[in-house]
Amino acid sequence: LAQELRSFLNGAFEGSYPKLDIGPNLIAEESLAGLVEVLLHGIKQPLPLGDDALVAAVTMLRNEFAEDERVTQIFTDLEQAVVDGEGEMIEEEELEFEEDANEFAGG
Repeated sequence: LAQELRSFLNGAFEGSYPKLDIGPNLIAEESLAGLVEVLLHGIKQPLPLGDDALVAAVTMLRNEFAEDERVTQIFTDLEQAVVDGEGEMIEEEELEFEEDANEFAGG
């Protein structure tokens, strides 16, 4: 499960995990409700005997539901919680610039 969750979160930060402002408002309630809907749908799908339903549902988040608005909204919420080294929130434009710089530097 941990590996599947890590792979899912790679969709938000492409493998480079920035500092986040962790708090009660990290992910909006509406976003969480949407994610739960998708996970419940995945858990209800038929699986081969012995497969873990939760792992399969998280895998579906990355595959079948990767473009679903309920999933992409979680990524948006996480991206909005990125902070710099001093704990200040990073504006979206700055975040994009840092990503470009990492690509240029080979990171």
